[in-house]
Amino acid sequence: MADDHDSEPTWTFVRGTDRIVLRCPSRTQIVISGTTPTVRRIDFAEPRERVAYQSGFESHLIRSGWSLANFTGHRAAPPRKGRLLTRIPFAGRVIARFKRDDGS
Repeated sequence: MADDHDSEPTWTFVRGTDRIVLRCPSRTQIVISGTTPTVRRIDFAEPRERVAYQSGFESHLIRSGWSLANFTGHRAAPPRKGRLLTRIPFAGRVIARFKRDDGS
């Protein structure tokens, strides 16, 4: 399989002229690169360990003055027939409405 960075979930953080890029080539791996030529690859035993590490690292970046500049990656699959939500509440308001397949 070709190394296709465009299909990997990728987060780009910036602070001034510096940047840090987080890529997830698999569910159990993170690759961290940035302005310097250093690239760090971290492997995890379980996907939840990768998600926990990534969340903590992103929180650290935000607290340290970095900003999320870009995200690219997998698009969510469309909902399956019969599994559509009627409403999605958010902070006291509805942000999306979908018709259910059963007509309700």
